[in-house]
Amino acid sequence: MQRQLIALVLGLYIVTVVLGGWLIVRTLRALDHERLSFRENAALQALSTTQGKLLLTQGQLRLFLAKPTPANLAALGTAEQALLGALDRLSATVNALPAATQTQMLLAQAQGLILARQQVLGSHTLPSNGATPGHTSAAADAQRVDAIRVGLKALREHILDNASKRRKQMQAALQWNAELLIAFGVLLMVALGLALRSMLRALGERRRLLARLDDEASLDALTQLPNRPYFLAWLEHARLQAQADGTVLALLRVDVMPCDDAAFAAMAQRLAQTKRRIDVLGRIGQRSLGLLAPLHRLDPLGRQDLAELALRMADALGQDGATLSAPPSKAAIGIALYPADADDTPTLLDATRHAVGTARAQAGGGPRMAFVDDPDGLSLQRAARLRSALPMAIARGELRLLAQPEYAAADLRIVAAEALLRWEHPELGLLGPQEFLPLAKRAGLMPRITDWVLQQALDALVEWRRQQPHMRVAVNVTREDWLDPGFAARVAAALVARALPGEALELELSEEQLLGGDCAPALRQVHALGVRLALDDFGVAYSSFSHLQLHPVHRLKIDRSFVARLPQQGEDALLLRAIVRFAHGLKLVVTCEGLETADQIALLRELGADELQGFGLSHPIAPKALTDLLASSDLR
Repeated sequence: MQRQLIALVLGLYIVTVVLGGWLIVRTLRALDHERLSFRENAALQALSTTQGKLLLTQGQLRLFLAKPTPANLAALGTAEQALLGALDRLSATVNALPAATQTQMLLAQAQGLILARQQVLGSHTLPSNGATPGHTSAAADAQRVDAIRVGLKALREHILDNASKRRKQMQAALQWNAELLIAFGVLLMVALGLALRSMLRALGERRRLLARLDDEASLDALTQLPNRPYFLAWLEHARLQAQADGTVLALLRVDVMPCDDAAFAAMAQRLAQTKRRIDVLGRIGQRSLGLLAPLHRLDPLGRQDLAELALRMADALGQDGATLSAPPSKAAIGIALYPADADDTPTLLDATRHAVGTARAQAGGGPRMAFVDDPDGLSLQRAARLRSALPMAIARGELRLLAQPEYAAADLRIVAAEALLRWEHPELGLLGPQEFLPLAKRAGLMPRITDWVLQQALDALVEWRRQQPHMRVAVNVTREDWLDPGFAARVAAALVARALPGEALELELSEEQLLGGDCAPALRQVHALGVRLALDDFGVAYSSFSHLQLHPVHRLKIDRSFVARLPQQGEDALLLRAIVRFAHGLKLVVTCEGLETADQIALLRELGADELQGFGLSHPIAPKALTDLLASSDLR
């Protein structure tokens, strides 16, 4: 292909040179014609001048013949001298014309004209007796003048005829040159297009060849996943990136033995469909796969995400078990974390190999899993149990609603309560939301759970308002709820069913939910109902006051992290004072969470907070207990 391209380009170059040279020659000829036309114009101008001098001479001759005086004879001599000069110049311009214009006849006529004008002056003299010149001499003079006039006319017509023909030839040549140039341009463009097309094809074939060679070098032939060298390179790169960013890297090793090639390839494809987009799956052993899973941090929520990923992999391994040569129960998943379990890549691989061995030693059927720091796989088993039991928790009445009172800072009177969700699992006991809500979000159960919490909270609020008419309840709402088109309608229906005003309900949202603006329509719809909106955990995410101006937020709930070090840290107190003043400037109500000591309560009241909440005032209690507390309070 390269040789063909070189030959094509060389051929185009030769054609361009030849045709360009030919066009240059034709152009030079056209320029010669232009120069010839210039000489012809000069000859025609000389002809016009000579004809003018001839007419003047003819007039002076007639005057002299009519009145042969010395004055007329002198004027005739002057006219004939001028005619002589004009004939000389005409002879010079005619001689400069090419042979195609200088015909023998015109040359003879020109010579005759020159001889004739020599005879003109010599024939005119005055008689000694003053008589008129003879008739023969006058007739001869007239004939010579006529001969000069006729010759000049013939010469002029001949020059004009030749110039007209040559001009037509030049115009035809130029038109032919233009047509040839256009045709050559079109031909050259077509040729270049074909050359470019061939070149692009060659480059495409080369790129595909290089990609195929790269795939052959980096992909495993059986599973079409990254092979061991390529995967280990990815692992080292990801480990160094996690080290630089201060993040966590999880390595999951999946072993299935024994297993034939077809079953192993099918298992690999199912796991590839299970992984997240940011994960990397590759083959690291004869019957082993590795999965790189970057994590932002290793907290309970991050560990829960990792456990959920491992459970999805276990589900994928359990699909179509009958098609495998070995049952899925032979599969084992070992999980190691960097930097918690290893400091380098070889140690991390060894840790996953050890975790796989630990998982194989577990009892029970199905794919078995183990963390390095959880050899019995208790956290994974717990996550699996929660995920399977969660869909029926609502139907079985296992969800519980607690209420944590919020107090007015001015007089420490209960003015509101935040609805908190718990799951009373029949075997695992009372569970906090951080354990099961991430599972509920992935299972699509949040709308049902939020509706349940909303209904229970409003039912409790009806009882609370009998004791405290201005009581309100706060309910946490997730992003999935705000994006639900029917959420605002369900809130309105719940309020109407209990004859509650909109301001009795407060919906809490996080700063992340305000980003992007996709929750804005639902926020406006709920705000139109009179429902108050509270920005929860302010200060731990983006902490942007611009969100407070763009959205109909009524309350700012300052996160407990600002309060935890009070009153020892004076800088935190200054920051809290600034936040409170700024929020009040925006006409926002400020609630401080996480108060645990009397000193913190006193300091926040001094700093100007409007409402207070925390274990130092009240732990979460049952709705009935809050009703009794309101009934026994003398600050109603």
